[in-house]
Amino acid sequence: MLQCLVLLGFPFLVTKVARALKLEGWLSPVVLCYLAGIALGNLDLFPLQTEISKLAQESTVALAIPLLLISTNVLVWFKQARSITTSFLLAVVSVSTASIAVFFMFPGLEQQGWMISAMLAAGLTGSAINMNAVGLAVGAPDSLIGLVNLSDIVNSGIYLVFLTSIAQRVLQRFLPTYRPLGIVDQELDRDWYGSKRNYLKKGWVFFRAFLLAAAIVGLASGATLLIMGALDEAVTILMLTAFSIAGSFFPKLRRFTGAYELGQYFLLVFCLAIGMEVNFNELIHASPSVFAYSAALFTMSVALHFGLARLFRIDADTVLVTSTAAIFGPPFIPQVAVALNNRELVFSGIITALAGIAFGNFLGIGIGYLLRLLAGIST
Repeated sequence: MLQCLVLLGFPFLVTKVARALKLEGWLSPVVLCYLAGIALGNLDLFPLQTEISKLAQESTVALAIPLLLISTNVLVWFKQARSITTSFLLAVVSVSTASIAVFFMFPGLEQQGWMISAMLAAGLTGSAINMNAVGLAVGAPDSLIGLVNLSDIVNSGIYLVFLTSIAQRVLQRFLPTYRPLGIVDQELDRDWYGSKRNYLKKGWVFFRAFLLAAAIVGLASGATLLIMGALDEAVTILMLTAFSIAGSFFPKLRRFTGAYELGQYFLLVFCLAIGMEVNFNELIHASPSVFAYSAALFTMSVALHFGLARLFRIDADTVLVTSTAAIFGPPFIPQVAVALNNRELVFSGIITALAGIAFGNFLGIGIGYLLRLLAGIST
């Protein structure tokens, strides 16, 4: 019960404090909630149930996606398609290059290295689902799969803090600044939460937005059941995106008051819940060589992506969103877009992330067996 109250109440408190102390310019509520979740998950201040954290992650992402996408003007979105596709392809090239290069940088780890490269190549272009699926496909031991997963959580966790704090300012030093295209009709009113409107009226506005999101989630879930016969994460997100974009063609829905603000709130709950999953005790007892291998591959792939983006003159926001799509998958796109204060890239990012999930298994298995062949490793 206490965990539920913290998950629902802490993001609201963080938003108020961040605005009162004017912290948003350098430490956003997204980062604060994520760090608070890590602290709560490791300090044992009160019992935490993994089931509650997982439920919070799944439900808040499902509700946030339609709330953030409903105000998107899809017809204008096509102006983005070329740059975001190019940036994602550069991310794939970067991950592939890093997966091969790092394998030869760790000469004593060949027997496991080709499997690690295969898993991370899939995970850093698709999702954790791809990473684990490829691990099973190449016959990686359960212990190695667990270590690679833990390494990825640590590496991506550090990178997530960077993405949601100073990444935009850092990349804008050597990449172009994003130019708004007018995809989102209604600009976010930053003072909406803090205004002196009637609280009952404000509550009704949020409740209406919640009902809208719940209706879209229900439609998406029903469509997934009809198509797949069971709920599937990737297909459900695709259906959520499709129904949300369909709703955006209706002007009244596209200008739905409170939708984006409520979507932001759900993302803060998501950040708090995901932070609770980080366990430092597991990190201490893990294999240092696997962590070093994973960290080197992760860092090299991100650095190569940024460097190639410089050559192709892709703007900073597009690079960061496509990097998020490749490394984290669809659920994290809205969160990073909110941190960048760029609602226009939410739709593009989710579509790109779904493409990465579809492609990740092929890339991971292909790279894994290529490395095994080059190193002359027999089964």
